[in-house]
Amino acid sequence: MIPLDGEDVTLLGLPSVILTRCLAVSSSPSAHDIAVSIAREIIEGRLTPGTDLNSVGIAERFGTSRTPVRDALSALERSGLVDIPPRRRPTVRDRTIEEIREIYGMRSLLYGAAAEPFVAHSSPEHLDTMRAIHAEMGAAADRGDLTTTLWLNVAFRETELAGAGNRLLTELHDVIALRAMILRRQGLTVERLGRSHFDHGRLILAYEEEDVSTAKALSHSIVMRGLASLETRAAASPGDA
Repeated sequence: MIPLDGEDVTLLGLPSVILTRCLAVSSSPSAHDIAVSIAREIIEGRLTPGTDLNSVGIAERFGTSRTPVRDALSALERSGLVDIPPRRRPTVRDRTIEEIREIYGMRSLLYGAAAEPFVAHSSPEHLDTMRAIHAEMGAAADRGDLTTTLWLNVAFRETELAGAGNRLLTELHDVIALRAMILRRQGLTVERLGRSHFDHGRLILAYEEEDVSTAKALSHSIVMRGLASLETRAAASPGDA
């Protein structure tokens, strides 16, 4: 169980909790459920960049009319997960290496900006939550479980932002949150899991010691290692980025 926002969330339920928070779908429960389901499939790599999203097929799959499907796809487009070209089928959005670098540059800036307010405003419960998440990250690393590691990483950073207590910082983070999740999953490899777990443990230690400078440096290093993994992947498969 992971304590998140005052509730104990199972590892199985963690993605839905996070996606519900990030996706603004207010039109209907059906549209919300469709958007969350497709977003998760995109983020976890089960729907790959360039894949067609046939609204008729999606409506049949979820047993709905096409109206909630259109609403769900529009929400996914606003979140940067889907492209909807005029008079063509929606597709899972692809990204150039330049876009990836921009997103990772913003991630580094935002996490660095969270360090000082986290030290100033976070409660012991925030650090307790990060420790619990970190323990689960270690277990996932031992299993070589990339998808669970992704969601635990997301929960770790959401807890950090909650502890910082800066609403504008959180709003800025939410602008890139979902598109960053896709890239974070793409950049994860089994070989990186142990180092990622170690670095997040060092980040917790920096926060325990109220060492803002070290926390900023560690966050930057963690993000840049992820970017380097994506750059290596793009260089090996130029058509994928």
